[in-house]
This record gives sequence, C-alpha cells and structure tokens, in this order.
Amino acid sequence: MPTIDNMLAILWMLRSSEKITAQQIAEKLELNIRTVYRYIDTLSTSGVPIVSEPGHHGGYSLVDHFKEAPLFFDAEEQTSLIHAARFAQEAGYYGGDALQRAMEKLRNYVNEKQEKQINMYASTLEVMKGYGYHSTESSLKDLELAVANCLSVTIQYPVKDNGLPLDRLIDPYKVIFWNSRWYIIGFCHLRQQNRSFRVDRIQSLTVTDRSFSMPKDFSPQTFLWKTFCRHCQVKELKLFALKESLKC
Repeated sequence: MPTIDNMLAILWMLRSSEKITAQQIAEKLELNIRTVYRYIDTLSTSGVPIVSEPGHHGGYSLVDHFKEAPLFFDAEEQTSLIHAARFAQEAGYYGGDALQRAMEKLRNYVNEKQEKQINMYASTLEVMKGYGYHSTESSLKDLELAVANCLSVTIQYPVKDNGLPLDRLIDPYKVIFWNSRWYIIGFCHLRQQNRSFRVDRIQSLTVTDRSFSMPKDFSPQTFLWKTFCRHCQVKELKLFALKESLKC
C-alpha cells in the first residue's frame, strides 16, 4: 500500500477509535511498528493534532475538534457520496475505476456502526441505464481534456438527414449533462456557428493541438437551453399543422 494510503488509513483508525496503540495499527495494516511510529511522526509534523499517552493503558488519539474536520465524513455524508458515485457511473462518467477505489477507501475506514448504516441506505437506491444505452466514457474523458486545455477536437458525427458520418472540427466549450444525456457545446467550424452535439452520437473523436478561446459573453448552458426550446416550438408547430390538415 502506498505511503499516502497508509497515513490516511492511520487517520481513519484514529478517528474511529477512542484510543489505539502503535502495535494495533501495525497489526491491522501489516506494517513494521517502526514504520508506524514514522508515519505518526510525519502526521504530527504536518499539523495533525495526535495525542500520545504513555503507559500500559496508553495509545494514540486525535484532539476532539479535529475529528469533525472536513477530511472525515459522517454516515449521511458517506451515503450521499456513494449514491452520487452510482449516479455518475450509470450516467456514463468515465472515472468508474477511480470512483470504485474511492468508495472502497470510504468503506474500509469506517467504524462498524457507520458501515451498517451505509450498507442499509446504499442498498435502497438503484440506477438503470435506458434502452439502447451507448457508452460515452472514452469520449467524455477526451472531451474533458480538450475543454480543460482549450484544445479543438475533430469528430465524426452523423448528418441528421441521412445518418452518414461527417467530419467536423469543434472548439469544445463545455460538457453538459441534461435530460439523461451528455452534450458537448462548442463552435463548429464546418457550419461556422455554435452547435450542440450529443456525445453518444459521436462515432470517433481526436483531440488536436489547435488551441482556442471561448468568447467571454457566451454561456453554453443558456445556448443549450435555447436550442431545446426552439426544438420544442418546432415540434409543437408541426403537430399543430398536422392536426389542422386532418381537419380539412
């Protein structure tokens, strides 16, 4: 186990127990006791308020106020994090493996009462993928890289009329999850205007080394909202026209 994970494990053990000895820590983490002493010294030097009590009934503990620090989560917060991770994974978020590792760490360093409560509430919620689900993990990872570094991407995206893929150069401004789908909002060089693209319809994607800057007065969220409003209005007009034609 890496050094940082061992020190985090020691912190959780100190938080979960009233008092714990170096020998108990060494046995649980399968470490040499001298290594445990070194880790505790490192934590103390970094500012963690660890109290050491010598003697037969001695051991290590944390100052009470530090137990409520943001580093630690109560059972309700832990359950919320697990639920959020489940939603993110089912929505196609690409960091599934990292989320699983984080959730395992969360479960490994809780006391028995917290673990029981977490398991009870975590099992009450399930998220199911819809019919025809298409994985977007790979595309989302590349798009996040491109958006964060302001790099253009080339994509193959089907034309609405015939469904055939068409190459496009896009300046990706923002990735947005809306109405159970992922969208990328950006400037399309082919159409020379801002466009929205469904990530699950992207057939191939390559991040280029071409940089861009998003206009300061442009809001991707507002653009996507207005786009959907226009689509809804068009559908309503078509439906109205169909009803009128049936009357004739």
